[in-house]
Amino acid sequence: MSTQVRITLHDEVYRRAKQLAQMSNRNIEELLAQAIELSLSSVGPATDTYKPVSKLSDAEVLELSQMQMDAKQERRFSRLLNKQPAGARPS
Repeated sequence: MSTQVRITLHDEVYRRAKQLAQMSNRNIEELLAQAIELSLSSVGPATDTYKPVSKLSDAEVLELSQMQMDAKQERRFSRLLNKQPAGARPS
């Protein structure tokens, strides 16, 4: 099953995606859909498997507060933060 979505991209993001699509002989819609799927798959399972924080016990909340990224995730996050221009807000 698929759902069609309309999104707005910054010009630079669109330009880079279009260039990559051309280089890989794919259409841009397919490329962006796959990029989003890959990006979200790294987050973990679908969110419907998680309980809202308001439904968690105190012990569960404390356990979650102790969670940390593994070393690979931490390095990737640091690289992404370093690429972000100073003062820029996430979109």
